[in-house]
Amino acid sequence: KEMPEGIYGFLRAPFYALPGNGVKDFVDAYKSAHNDYPDDWAVLGYDGFRQVFAAAKKAGSVKHEALRKALISDPYAGLRGTMVVRGIDGTNNSPIFIGETAHTGEYDFPVLKNVISISGVSLLPDLAVIEQRRKAAKK
Repeated sequence: KEMPEGIYGFLRAPFYALPGNGVKDFVDAYKSAHNDYPDDWAVLGYDGFRQVFAAAKKAGSVKHEALRKALISDPYAGLRGTMVVRGIDGTNNSPIFIGETAHTGEYDFPVLKNVISISGVSLLPDLAVIEQRRKAAKK
């Protein structure tokens, strides 16, 4: 509550600014169960579990190779938007959200306003860089 306004920061999953489908239902269910708003970790856990669950369902298995193939073959539409796991390194291209702190009155804590989403694709190292680093690490 004491956080000043006008500080720029980033969050991984600010529930009040998420672009994905089902955000309101998730927040309502979370508030009902926990009498509080979800933090980033709750959103990340929810998205992560549902992404792996969808892959396991598609693969018909939870064995490593079948699950990996299912994860890298289909985009996952979650609370944070649509994400894909890269085959080369198993990294999910999840976004980050940047904004400016503000006390809006809607919540009893400061939130980020003027939020922009930065795609995970733009934050991850290029595939050529990964391959170059892997070769250098083997020397």
